[in-house]
Amino acid sequence: MWPASWTNGYQNAPAQHLDQARTLHLAEGTLMALLRCRDRAAMDDLVEGARSACLSPYAVAAALVSVIAGDSAPDSQDPAHVLVRQRWGALLGL
Repeated sequence: MWPASWTNGYQNAPAQHLDQARTLHLAEGTLMALLRCRDRAAMDDLVEGARSACLSPYAVAAALVSVIAGDSAPDSQDPAHVLVRQRWGALLGL
């Protein structure tokens, strides 16, 4: 079992962190391909978009990944999905 200091009291924290990191990396790679930029610029764009909408970068990354995977409704009113469509929708062909 993981030490409590690593998990902040959550039993599955390491797995959850790995899932979140994977989602952030998928979104970063997607933006690198869409924007034809380096990793730092892609992550900066993701964070800037998240800050502009007062959302967490993870929420925006998760929304971007769900949009590119086709797992979100095209008319979703979730703030992160709205941001993805507004900010990168033209590049995604939305």
